[in-house]
Amino acid sequence: MIKAKIPAENPDANLKSYTETHQRFTWEESHQEFTWYRTGKLNIVHEAVDRWADDETRRDRKALIFEKGGKVQHFTYGDLSSISCQWANLLIEYGITLGDRVFVFLPPCPEVYFAILACARLGAIFCVLFPSSSFDEIDARIRSARPRGIITHPALAEGLPLQAMDCVEHVFLTAGGKLDLFNGEVVVQDELKDLPKRRTIRWVSDETPLYMIYTTSGTVRPPKAVVHAHRAMVGHLVTARYVLDVTDGTILWTDSGEPGWVTGIVYGAFGPWLCGITSIVQGDPLSASTWYRTLERHRVSVWYTTPRTIRRLMEAGEDLPRRYDLTSLRHISTVGEVLSPEQLYWTRQNLNLTPHDTWWMTETGMICIA
Repeated sequence: MIKAKIPAENPDANLKSYTETHQRFTWEESHQEFTWYRTGKLNIVHEAVDRWADDETRRDRKALIFEKGGKVQHFTYGDLSSISCQWANLLIEYGITLGDRVFVFLPPCPEVYFAILACARLGAIFCVLFPSSSFDEIDARIRSARPRGIITHPALAEGLPLQAMDCVEHVFLTAGGKLDLFNGEVVVQDELKDLPKRRTIRWVSDETPLYMIYTTSGTVRPPKAVVHAHRAMVGHLVTARYVLDVTDGTILWTDSGEPGWVTGIVYGAFGPWLCGITSIVQGDPLSASTWYRTLERHRVSVWYTTPRTIRRLMEAGEDLPRRYDLTSLRHISTVGEVLSPEQLYWTRQNLNLTPHDTWWMTETGMICIA
């Protein structure tokens, strides 16, 4: 058994010493960081967005930076609060309420985040589907979860299984006009312009379901959904702080974070927002030059990636990273598969940082081992 104490690579890290942190850490102190500890009023959106929107020192801080096709969109905490309230008021208009299931079936876009925040505000249970999901997978998930609403883009809506849609009261289309394919079609942009941005939130219990996510295909056996509750916010904050080394002012890029995958929900959205920092979302396909450019352009300080991505960077060669200014980057973690020694040493040599492997599962809802 190895008993040697390996010093932290970054002496200023949140987790400088595991032993010392373990000895002084208590869940009670972590609970005290949330407003519900004092008020008794609980909803993850209040803790992740509204509390910062109400704070004059953070209201105008960027919460979400979304890039796709060369276009960069910035959303402050104030923006996310008002936009998601408007979306929530839209859902209320069409009867979505506490406990209802709502599917979010969209390509990479900011509307994914507006939708999940709006659902969570109301105590509705969101489920994000991969835009690449097959017809059979979508069919099985609709039959399993019986969502009351589906938020989608017209290009994807045409692939929805009509024969499974009897439970769906409304299909919310984020672009274009009505398709006249489904009952209860709603064109989101037509409706939003007339809706107020007033603060809308449903106080819930810590056991209230927040989202559901499927772990298996339903083509052979019924799909299995994992459900996580609002109380998971405590673990989201703690793991973001100690594993991803999030501090005030951190710019976090979770590039493995498509919201159809649990990593995207937890560490691409709620984790960073609970810490009051900026989350980067890159909507373009993976390429080495795009990834290096994203790190440089947005001055990313913490990067949560995958060994697969590192393999792609390795294939692009050692000369490419030298063309970019990556000096803002101070911490790298990986998820999704085993981080090989070759990937670790290549990253250390070419990016001047040692990547930290993490392990967890959809079922756990947050990082377990790092």
